[in-house]
Amino acid sequence: MCIGAAERRVALTRSYPHGQHDAERRSSRVPVRGAARFAALLSGLAMALLAGCSPEFNWREVRIEPGGFQVLMPSKAEQLTRRVPLGDEALSMHMTGSRVGPVSFTVTVVELGSATKEASEQALHRMEQAMLRNIGGRVLERASLSLAPSTVVLGLRAQGQAQGKPIMMWARFFRWQAYAVQAVVLGGEADGDKAETFFGSLRLPP
Repeated sequence: MCIGAAERRVALTRSYPHGQHDAERRSSRVPVRGAARFAALLSGLAMALLAGCSPEFNWREVRIEPGGFQVLMPSKAEQLTRRVPLGDEALSMHMTGSRVGPVSFTVTVVELGSATKEASEQALHRMEQAMLRNIGGRVLERASLSLAPSTVVLGLRAQGQAQGKPIMMWARFFRWQAYAVQAVVLGGEADGDKAETFFGSLRLPP
């Protein structure tokens, strides 16, 4: 059963490599100022991105742009692009996601451009904190993982609430070349296997 619009406020967490025509791209140009609104921005974008959902799981390979990453999504993917503030710069954020019932899957890619190493680390930190803040999350597990020899990934498992109901978050955060990347699954305690399918399918470009 698909959840209501109010519950989508905490949902944040992109069809085959040549099936990008299956995704509907939307852009927003409303300016947002200040780091304090970063979490609200991500939550609002996710709510717009994941407005629809599928009643059943039908995994398919999705190509994530920019960057050329690949991942399995459980239903038709939607895409959304937005400019977000980070320090003195405005960076392009690209979100791809899908939902099956109350479980959401998203990949967010921020183009770092010429951002300094410090700004890049700040972007990843804000993405992590925004996700935790959106669910009032408590970190249950934090681990250093790897996608490639030179790509260190922060893995998180956290527990929070959405509309007064318990919710679990599984997340991965990492930098690859000129991109800051976040992959997130939001669902129930029993959805851990689906999160593993999602994260296990995530691939860097060849």
